Amino acid sequence: MGVKIQQEVNCGWATFVLVEVTETYRSISGLLSYQTFICISLRLLGKMPETPTPAELIPTYIVDGLDRQDRETLAAIEQYARDRREYLRAVEQQDIDEEELTEEPEELVDIEESSDGTVVIKKVPCGKDCAGCPHGPYKYIVSREGDSLNWRYEGPVNQ
Repeated sequence: MGVKIQQEVNCGWATFVLVEVTETYRSISGLLSYQTFICISLRLLGKMPETPTPAELIPTYIVDGLDRQDRETLAAIEQYARDRREYLRAVEQQDIDEEELTEEPEELVDIEESSDGTVVIKKVPCGKDCAGCPHGPYKYIVSREGDSLNWRYEGPVNQ
C-alpha cells in the first residue's frame, strides 16, 4: 500500500491535499481535506474504525443531522430516543378512552375490544348540510400507534 501526496494547498482555515492512496486492489485519489486524508490513512492502516452504516429504515435527513453532531450531543440524542421509545411503548399500552373515539357531531353506536384492536361502530356526518346526517353506522378497527390512533375502515354495518 502506498500514499502519495501530489499537491498541498493551504486555504487559511483548512489544508487540502491532492493524494493518491493505493492498495493491492483499490486506488483512491482526489482532492481531500487534510483531516479526511488522515482519517483515510488511519483507516487503511487499520488504526481507525469504519464509519457506521445507518439502517435503511432511518430517513436520510435524520442521518445527515446526526452526522453533524458531536459526541456529547449524540449522547443526549441517544438518551432522548430511549426515553421517547419508552413513552411510546407506555402510550400504546393504554386503553383507548371513549372520548378519543368520537368528535362532534358523530354518534357512537357501540365499542368492543377485539384481538385486532378496539372495534368502533359510529354514525358520521357527511360534512354537508344534509337532512340524512349522520350516516351509517360504519365499523372501524382502532389501534394506538405512538401518540395517535390508527383508524381502519371496515365498511357499513347492517342493522
